[in-house]
Amino acid sequence: MSLTPTFELTPRESYSWSASDQWAYCSVLGMTLLPRYNAAYRSSLDQQHANDEAFFYPYAAADPSLDYAVWNNRRLVPHVELRFNLSAFGTQKELALVFGFDALTESRVLIYSNAEQLGDETLAVGDNQFLMEVESLDTQLSLYFIHANRIGSSNGGWWFFQGITGYVI
Repeated sequence: MSLTPTFELTPRESYSWSASDQWAYCSVLGMTLLPRYNAAYRSSLDQQHANDEAFFYPYAAADPSLDYAVWNNRRLVPHVELRFNLSAFGTQKELALVFGFDALTESRVLIYSNAEQLGDETLAVGDNQFLMEVESLDTQLSLYFIHANRIGSSNGGWWFFQGITGYVI
């Protein structure tokens, strides 16, 4: 038996709405577009659109020592923003989020809400997703996946965001 996703969001298909007035929205802020000097290079706008992915450049990564729950700190840093309202499911349900990526080098993503840091994920070459659990669906929620410098490095690694899938369980 397979589990049906409640929503599937990608850089091109970034909004999901259901008849029961539940919604999820994803936006990518600060992705990198490089010139199309090499058609095989995936970071050009045409390549990213065709592959339905967003490129995060290593040298534009955020300082991991800042608190990105504060809007003024995150407004200018590269990140993926996920907003959703699944409150009709109630407090008895949880949300499993699968964050999809393609890491060309080891990379780092910090996960924040408007209140606090929720996680710190290393995106390893060869992996393509990580799982995150949201325990209560009683309110609208915003999550921010911040492209951050790796531990002991002055860059955040080369990686592509490919989508977020949510499962209410």
